[in-house]
Amino acid sequence: MTATRAPEAARSLHTIPEAAGLLRCSENHVYRLIAAGVLPAVDIAVPGARRPKTRVSDEALRAYIGARTRRAADGA
Repeated sequence: MTATRAPEAARSLHTIPEAAGLLRCSENHVYRLIAAGVLPAVDIAVPGARRPKTRVSDEALRAYIGARTRRAADGA
């Protein structure tokens, strides 16, 4: 039996619990970041689905972390 591998794009999408784990924060915090427009997310649910299937990309996580990374002030 051979294991099937997810396409590259699918592997770069994380569920809310996975994103929370990567950021080391709560799932509720991730939902708040998405609702505030600070962390972009994608809904992969089929049209008409009753519930969203929210995913966060690696790229969005990297951009969020990069934008909020503190750096030493010049001349410090």
